[in-house]
Amino acid sequence: MPTSCGFCEAGKYAATPGSSSCSLCPAGTYSSASGADTAATCVPCASGQFSIAGAYACSKCPVGKYTTYGVTSLDSCTSCEAGKYSALEGSSACTACPAGSISNSIGSSSATDCQLCVAGKYEVSNTACVACPLGKYSTATGGSGLATCLSCAAGTYADTLSTTKCTACPSGKSSAITAATSSSACSNCLAGTYSSESAPSCLPCASGYISFTGQASCFLCPAGSKSPSGSAYCYIESAHPYSEAASGEKQVSLNTFYIPNVVSYSLLFDTRTAVYALGGSDDPGDTLCVTDFTGQACLRTFAPFDTKTPFTSQADFR
Repeated sequence: MPTSCGFCEAGKYAATPGSSSCSLCPAGTYSSASGADTAATCVPCASGQFSIAGAYACSKCPVGKYTTYGVTSLDSCTSCEAGKYSALEGSSACTACPAGSISNSIGSSSATDCQLCVAGKYEVSNTACVACPLGKYSTATGGSGLATCLSCAAGTYADTLSTTKCTACPSGKSSAITAATSSSACSNCLAGTYSSESAPSCLPCASGYISFTGQASCFLCPAGSKSPSGSAYCYIESAHPYSEAASGEKQVSLNTFYIPNVVSYSLLFDTRTAVYALGGSDDPGDTLCVTDFTGQACLRTFAPFDTKTPFTSQADFR
């Protein structure tokens, strides 16, 4: 009695007439047709999919995995690397975490696995949050790249990593350096100048005011005394400003000097003498002076006069 012939089911084929069995489509391929008579019926799985031998359909790689071509088993689907994720089944590639965020997990399946870098740090390759270097800061959350870190302005500095705010130079100091990395960049204001905090430079005291080293403000000269701009001391001119010596040199007594005391923050009284230029005019308003003599009545400009009460800087007077 003749044997009846049957059709090969999907996922199989019989290429030879009179075959007693059907051949399986190879792993990584599939066939949805029944009664196939050639191996050409077996079609490769698409990227993001896999199949075992004899499959009538391909299966998708799960979330967190991908493949760029059809593979032969679930184990052949590749896990997403750190910094990437795959939220869809059957993915042919993983998606990078958004700029400014990172993921250290292998096989991440959601964008929620990506964590934003905190302020003071920036993202590199979606796998690490790196600290802003010394002298720089960042207030941004989710910063990407070193450009996120800004240089500290003149008058400030950052002496720690991952800084979110630069430290101000204190009052009485200044710094012209940008991206300063230490408080040593802040220098004391010279006598005759002052500054508030975060100052890029110190400002001269106005006429009638004085200061000594490292001051946040200037002292008002005592009543009846005066000082030029940027001075470290005040003075009162004598009522009899000059006298003539036997040599013909004229002398001027500048009585009642006031100079700052750095210990008690008070003003001290002292008496000093300055010298007229030889050949200088008796007219206090005369500006025709010989070399090295300047100012009202051709007074020589010099300081300090002696070491009785040290000055904090050399300053001119008129």
